[in-house]
Amino acid sequence: ELAYQANTEYVVELRPVGPGQAQSLHPKYTGQRLSLNFQNISVRAVLQLLADASGLNIVVSDSVKGNVTLRLHDVPWDQALHLILETQGLGEQRQGNVILVAPQAELAAREKAELEARHEVQKLEPLRSEFIQINYAKAANLATLIKAQGHSLLSKRGTVTVDPRTNTLLVQDTPRRLQQIVRLVHHLDIPVRQVLIEARIVLVQNDFQRQLGAQLGFTDVQANGNNGIVTTTGTSAGENTIVSSAIGNIQATGNYAPVTIPDGCECGLIAT
Repeated sequence: ELAYQANTEYVVELRPVGPGQAQSLHPKYTGQRLSLNFQNISVRAVLQLLADASGLNIVVSDSVKGNVTLRLHDVPWDQALHLILETQGLGEQRQGNVILVAPQAELAAREKAELEARHEVQKLEPLRSEFIQINYAKAANLATLIKAQGHSLLSKRGTVTVDPRTNTLLVQDTPRRLQQIVRLVHHLDIPVRQVLIEARIVLVQNDFQRQLGAQLGFTDVQANGNNGIVTTTGTSAGENTIVSSAIGNIQATGNYAPVTIPDGCECGLIAT
């Protein structure tokens, strides 16, 4: 709905309600459908009919009186109950499969009396002490949260003490309050997510580059018009040793290899 005024005209624009909004505006009823057509019938009698239709147990207070005239066709029984209670100023309390029907003022007074009774029971309820070991959080911070003003979890007789040496809470209160405090501590005493940063320190010296890589030696010897000797080794000293041995072998046997190599085999001497 949208309303606005332009000069002397007052315009009201109405828009259809969407399906989702329509469901949220009206309660959902799922009871068995029935039809009721009565004139000046007792409210207690109608409630008895609804109890038979729903299969639930309905307890009616002695304060419920009066008659009602109704004509309902093919409506869920829970909707019919809601309409009757609303028109008669009544309310309901559900406990399992039992529905208690009474005037709203009586139900409010009943709830108030039950609340006061629970408070009286807490005053007489014995106190218990419990040690709560804190593993990740600080016990002092949790103690401040537990006894915070305005929403303290402690009863009027409850106390909380902190042992900073062992990071432990000593709580003294009623068993029901202790359960609530322990549940809260278990939710809050968790490790904080951390990011692992790994760093490495590398020490570099001026002569470090000399220790990198490999030392290779190469010598090409031409003798008697042959291809000569080719050597490859890890150090110059090793290369020189191989060449000296090859030259000695040539002078002694005419072959640079220390073993006899078949004719026509183009081979070299490679050592590491």
